[in-house]
Amino acid sequence: MRVIKPLRLSLLQRVLTVRRAHHLSVGIFVYFPFEAPEAPLFEVAMWKQIAATLRQDAAKVKGERDSMPELFLLAESLGYEKDAAASQRVEQLAAQYVAGLKKLPADQLSAKKDEAKHLRDALGYLTRFQVISATFEPKVEIDKIAKEQNWDKKER
Repeated sequence: MRVIKPLRLSLLQRVLTVRRAHHLSVGIFVYFPFEAPEAPLFEVAMWKQIAATLRQDAAKVKGERDSMPELFLLAESLGYEKDAAASQRVEQLAAQYVAGLKKLPADQLSAKKDEAKHLRDALGYLTRFQVISATFEPKVEIDKIAKEQNWDKKER
């Protein structure tokens, strides 16, 4: 799918093949306030609003016993808009999580495998799109743990 961005409207197009026949699907993406639907806003404003909403949601779950929801919400917000405070908090929470993983014995570590792989995937996404650097310490450490535990080995 490719997104074409003319000012206030985004055109989404995709070619589909059904029974060897090619079809072009085109959609329009519009962001506007309900109070004034006749005045569409720029798409960039939408992404900033989404990031702000995710950061607000993260603030609501902050301080709970499990910090993973806050970590994932803040990390997702960074994909929409870079924010220094959110970035610092993601680094802090990810570092705490990885430090906790390192302290676990092997049998308990396997119970955290799915959660840890999910975090690794999220950090990999942020790295791929250059939101965080490839040398981001928690990412490097969780990659090392996954390699040591052989979590990427495909089962037959």
